Amino acid sequence: MIGLKIRKNNKGILLLMLIVVFSFISIDFKVFSALGFEYVLREEISIAPGVIHTSAKLKGKAGVEAINFLEVDIENPYISLQPTKGKGFTIGLETVREQARALQRRGYTPVASFNMDFYNTDPNYGGLPSGTLIINREIISVVSDALIFGIFPSGEVDIGTPRMECQISAGRTSIQINSVNKLRGTGQAVIYTPRFSSTMTTKTNDNGVEVIIYTGENGLYLNKEVVGIVKEIRNGKGNSTIPADGIVVSASGGPSSWLLKNLKVGSECTIDLQLESKWNDLCQAVGGGPMLVERGRISPLLGTRSDSNARHPRTAIGIKGNKVYFITVDGRQPNYSDGVTLSELAQILVDEGIEKAMNVDGGGSTTFAVRYPGDEFLSIANSPSDFRERSISSAMHVISTAPGGELTYITLSPTTIQVLAGSEMSFDVKGQDQYYNKVPLDKSLIEWDIEPLIGSISSKGVMTAGDNLGEGWVYARIGEVTGKAGIKVIDDLTDLKIRPTSITINPRDKEVFYIEGLTSNGEYVYIGSNLVQWSIKGDIGIVSHKGEFSSSDKKGEGYVIASLGDLEAESRILIGKPPVIIDDFEGEYLNWTNKTARARGGVDLASRPRPVWRGTHSAELYYDFTITPSGTTASYMVSSSKSRIILEERPIAIGLWLYGDGAGHWFRGDYRDGNGTMRKLDFTGSGGLNWQGWRYVEASIPPDVPLPIEIIQIYVVETDNTRKNMGYLYIDDIVAIFSRATISSLD
Repeated sequence: MIGLKIRKNNKGILLLMLIVVFSFISIDFKVFSALGFEYVLREEISIAPGVIHTSAKLKGKAGVEAINFLEVDIENPYISLQPTKGKGFTIGLETVREQARALQRRGYTPVASFNMDFYNTDPNYGGLPSGTLIINREIISVVSDALIFGIFPSGEVDIGTPRMECQISAGRTSIQINSVNKLRGTGQAVIYTPRFSSTMTTKTNDNGVEVIIYTGENGLYLNKEVVGIVKEIRNGKGNSTIPADGIVVSASGGPSSWLLKNLKVGSECTIDLQLESKWNDLCQAVGGGPMLVERGRISPLLGTRSDSNARHPRTAIGIKGNKVYFITVDGRQPNYSDGVTLSELAQILVDEGIEKAMNVDGGGSTTFAVRYPGDEFLSIANSPSDFRERSISSAMHVISTAPGGELTYITLSPTTIQVLAGSEMSFDVKGQDQYYNKVPLDKSLIEWDIEPLIGSISSKGVMTAGDNLGEGWVYARIGEVTGKAGIKVIDDLTDLKIRPTSITINPRDKEVFYIEGLTSNGEYVYIGSNLVQWSIKGDIGIVSHKGEFSSSDKKGEGYVIASLGDLEAESRILIGKPPVIIDDFEGEYLNWTNKTARARGGVDLASRPRPVWRGTHSAELYYDFTITPSGTTASYMVSSSKSRIILEERPIAIGLWLYGDGAGHWFRGDYRDGNGTMRKLDFTGSGGLNWQGWRYVEASIPPDVPLPIEIIQIYVVETDNTRKNMGYLYIDDIVAIFSRATISSLD
C-alpha cells in the first residue's frame, strides 16, 4: 500500500516522497466503528528521547484524512514543553517555525512545534490571543474561566478552566480587574503590561480613564503581588504609553469612577493576580477550546455547539497518563484530506485512548513541524490548507536538552519505497546520536549492502533494482552502526506521469522535470532516470538524460517527452511572455472600491492572519445576500478610476487566486474591449465557487477581442434563492496570461 506525500522546497520545486507499506512493516490497523474510518497507513519514528511522531491516513465514508500525532513522554528528563508568542508581544504574528527559530537563537532545541490558541484577526490587534497565555509565569494575556492547557513546575500537565482573581487595591478599598492585555469592554477594568504591543501603547479609545503605574517590574507575573506608584491619571484620554517598568490600568463605566476616586498621582497601590486552587502554581499555559475529551469520553459540551459538525483542518492537545499528545488533521484538500468535525476529532482521540483533550486553532493555522532524523531544523510534516505556513498568534514547542553524543543511528531516506526493476536510485543518509541529535557523517566510510539479492548497490550508495522481484532491505553501515531502508522491486508499470504537466518559461531559462510511475492498481512506483528516454518536440531547447530542460533563446511552443517502452508522457512548453501581475495588493492602498446589487458588501485590504496567498496582503470581498431573499444579488470589486487596468497586448486569460468559502456562488468579472463593448469573465460557473481555501481560477479572453482591454470589476453573484448567505472571499495575485500554462496550488 502506498501513500504519496508532496512537499515543496524553498524554491517551490516539487519534492516527491513515496511512503510505501509492505508486509514486513508492522502496522496497527484500527477500525473506528463509530465513524466508519480505518487506518490505511500508519508509520512511527522517534525524533527525540521519549518523543514519537506518527503519520497516518484514514479512510471512511466521510472521506480521507491525513493525520499526524506526536507522543511526548513528559517524565523524560531531557524533554520539556515551552509556549511562545508571535513577535514576543500579545499583539503579534509569526509562523510556527519563526517562533521556533526565535527559541533556537536563545539556545533552545525545538524538536517539534505546533500552532495554539485562536486569535484576533483585526489588523490593529492581529495575534491577540482569544484566551489565556502564560509564559514562564509571565502574564501575556489572561481572562477568567477560560479553557487552558497548563504546565506546572513539576512537569505535570492538566486541562481546565481556572477562575482568575485579580484586583488593584488602594488602602482598604479595591476593584476587580476583568482581564490582562485584552481589549477593554464597556464597564470593564483591564491591565496593560509592556508585553501588550510593540507600540508600547494601550490602543484604547478616549472613553475611559487610564492610570499609569510604575512597579519596577518589566511585566506582570502570576501569584506575585506588585506594589506600584501612580505616576499619571488620564481622564477621557486613551492609547496611553505603557512604561517599560510598569503597567496601565484602563477602565470605563463604574470602574473608571473608582480609579478617579481612590488613586492619586504619587499614591501607592497594590496589584495581585491569582488563579484558583492548584492553577496558581502554573508556569506555562495556553488557551483553546472547546473541550473534546473528558475522562476518556467525548465531552458532552460538543453536543451543544452549533459548529461541532463543520469539517475543517484541526489541531488538538491531549493527555494520557504521563504523556502529552499533539494531533493535527489536514483538510480542505480533496482526495488528500477532507478535514474532520469536532465530534469526529474527539472520537479519534477517544479511540486512541486519550483521557483528556482540548481543541485549539485550526483551519489554515493548523501546523505540525518536526525535526526529521538527522536534521538540525524543523520541517512542516503536515499539509497546511493554505499550502504555506500561516502566521499565527502562539505556538507550543517540544524542547530537547539532551547532550550531543556519538553516532548511534543511521537513517536512510526514503525509508521505504517501491521501485521499478532496473531503476537506479540514490539514498540520502543522515546520522544521529542516542538522543536523536544530528551527527555529521563521513560518507566515504559508509559500507553498503542489499539483502536479499533484489539488486545491487555501489560504494556510493547508488542502488540498481534487479530482475529478482520482491522485498528486501538496503543497509548502510559505519562501524557497528547500521541503518536500513525497505525496498520492493516490481515490474508492474501501466502509466507514466510527468511534472510539471505544462509550463510557460522565459527564453534561456531552465526547468527540471520529474517522472512518476503508476501500477495497474494505481500505486506509485519510483522510476530511475536511467530507464527514461527524454526527447524534445519543436525548436524549444534541449533536455538532458536526467530531465533537465534548457529553453532556447526565442519564443516558441513544443513538448518535453519522457518515454519508457511503450509508455510516454509529455509536458507542453511555451517560451514567451510570462504572466503579468495586474494587482498583487502589496501597495499601501487598495485600488478597488465596492458596489452592490440588492445586497450589502465591502472591499478591504487584508493582512495576515486573514487569508493571504503570497506576500503580506490580499483583497477581502465582503457580501451579504440575506437582505434580498429573492432575485439576483451581487457584491463587486470595482477598479478605481485613478488606477485603471488597461492591457494594450491581448492576453489569452485573466487569472487570480481565490480563497473560497464553500457557499456555492458564481465568481465573475467584466472588462471593456477596444470598441467599448462590455464583456464577461467567468472564473467559475454558476454555483461553482464550492471550495474552501485557496484555488487558482482563470477566465478566457477570446482571440478576436479588439484592443485595448480594460478590466472594470470582479464580483461574486448569486441567482439561486436557496443560496442566499453572507461571507468573505479573498483575492490575490490577479494576472494576465499571455501563454497557456497549467497553474495549480501544487505547481
